[in-house]
Amino acid sequence: MLDLRAYSQKVKLALRSRRTPAGDEALPVSEVVLPVQHRFGIGRHIAFCIDESSVQMAAISRFGLRKKILDIGKVYIPSSLVGTSDQANFIAETVGEFLNRFDRRSSRISVVVSGRETAFRTFSMPVLKRRDLDNAVAFEVRKQVPFPPEDCIYDYRLSSKITGDGQLRYKVGLQAATKRLINEVLQPFRRQNVCLKAIHHSQDVIGRLLPHLPDFDPLGYTIVVNITREHSEIAFYRGTGLEFFQISPAGSLQLGSTGDIESFSSFARSMAAELETSMDYYTGQFQHESANRVLICGDLAYSGDLLELLNGYGSIRFERFPTENLDFMSGDNSRFAETLPVCLAVLASASCDTDAANLLP
Repeated sequence: MLDLRAYSQKVKLALRSRRTPAGDEALPVSEVVLPVQHRFGIGRHIAFCIDESSVQMAAISRFGLRKKILDIGKVYIPSSLVGTSDQANFIAETVGEFLNRFDRRSSRISVVVSGRETAFRTFSMPVLKRRDLDNAVAFEVRKQVPFPPEDCIYDYRLSSKITGDGQLRYKVGLQAATKRLINEVLQPFRRQNVCLKAIHHSQDVIGRLLPHLPDFDPLGYTIVVNITREHSEIAFYRGTGLEFFQISPAGSLQLGSTGDIESFSSFARSMAAELETSMDYYTGQFQHESANRVLICGDLAYSGDLLELLNGYGSIRFERFPTENLDFMSGDNSRFAETLPVCLAVLASASCDTDAANLLP
């Protein structure tokens, strides 16, 4: 339940003027971030991300704000198994082995989903009581989500409060995934008779890592690109809040088996073009600036050749997501330095200490 008294802790995001159609100056419109609920977890937090080609896994021991990474990694599904009945067995065995090593009775286990069977939308709604707001969002789902409402699972969070022009509204962040996808990722855990605590959307929970970077600006803009084998996921954040999310067809499989400089050049051109299109749409829709820095994670996060090529296009600066600068990293955690940017989604889910949207049925 939203605590209106917590507005005293709000962070002012923006103040801008609007003009009426006649050209007269209207009252200023301000947008204020709503406070988030913090969870100071104790014990082990385990996260998985299962997609078409891999299984990511992370286990973190937490005591309040202190976090120690026990293990984190990514296992690729053999290409010979993809699309066969043995693929599900391979995933279940991989998940089971990791749980056998790190699961304890009190462990909090979560799963991260992303890709073409997920959706994220932002829109504004009048300030309503929670039950009325739930009903209004349910109606909005029919217009906003690209799959039939009866075939998806959704959740939402109120990200900010908008005042001005005689109106009082909430900005809503809506996340959804198909029931087919949710049921698929649940299968390995049902085999293990494991009860999950949450299913997070990858891009939403990655935003929860941003405040842990030393140069975080709660008023600033960040772009994070997660490169997978089949596609890339481009996410735009304001502060920690996900505002826009788009899937690009540029994936690491585009490099082929050789990964020569021509393949990298072609991939970099495709990625730069897709990003430029996304930025144009984002700035047009949200009517404010975008970031001039792009953080790369996922496959190819450690490819110096790719980063060098990408930085040759335009004024945008590309860099690997600086996981080594996260404020909960320590000497023990640094031994996973080369793995963290590749497995950023499960790191984010296992270390998340604020409430995020939950797609668990």
